[in-house]
Amino acid sequence: MANVATRLVMFGAAILGAVAVRAAWPHLFGPRVMSSEQLAAGADTVNRQLPMTIDAETKAIHVAGFDHVLEYQYQLVNVAAAAADTAVMRAGFTPRLRNIACTSPNTRPTFLDHGVTMRYTYVDRDHRPLLSIDVTPGDCRPTP
Repeated sequence: MANVATRLVMFGAAILGAVAVRAAWPHLFGPRVMSSEQLAAGADTVNRQLPMTIDAETKAIHVAGFDHVLEYQYQLVNVAAAAADTAVMRAGFTPRLRNIACTSPNTRPTFLDHGVTMRYTYVDRDHRPLLSIDVTPGDCRPTP
């Protein structure tokens, strides 16, 4: 897969995960999310809809909530870990994921503003780890 395609796929997967999880939260806990128990329960609800094919390249496979971390796990179904340039992937996606997570009404007010780290984890076609990117509350600029 070309580097540009990889970036677009990962970007789209991150957005889908944020929207799916955010959509479940108001019905479960209201606008505030603080405890690991709430994160785990919300993740379990979203996991009932997974795995979900996002496109020909990407599957959303799992969401986990623990220790003030909400982790979205994606599989890049046509990528082999041995052939992936994870340094390029990380360099291209870290600023984009931070920008989206910190400015999105689907993630910042519900999670980041309440001390929850957003983790985006990717595995290859054989479920071998590729990379993981954290967006922490400290990565976001203060809201005016």
